[in-house]
Amino acid sequence: MAITEKNIIDVIEILENNTIQIRNANIIERDGIEIAKTYHRHVINPLDDITNEDAKVQIIANALWTEKAINNYKALIAPIEPIVPEVTTQTEPESEPIIPSDNNLE
Repeated sequence: MAITEKNIIDVIEILENNTIQIRNANIIERDGIEIAKTYHRHVINPLDDITNEDAKVQIIANALWTEKAINNYKALIAPIEPIVPEVTTQTEPESEPIIPSDNNLE
């Protein structure tokens, strides 16, 4: 009874903003019959380093991520002014310590 484990990329999706979503399937087999499978997804974008990605993913990314696509992605993620104004904290004014006077001691 041989148990084997393999990890494959079973889905590569190109999303609207030119990011690429990759799904890996980790498959456990006993005597060639699948007995378990788990998934892991990760997303890469046009500004990411893809040198450690699978060769298929690199080919797709290099074809998809033209200079125009990279510039469009940079524009998409450029900082946008917040809709909600920034909250500032106010400190309470320091009050004078209360010191009993000699007149109150009689």
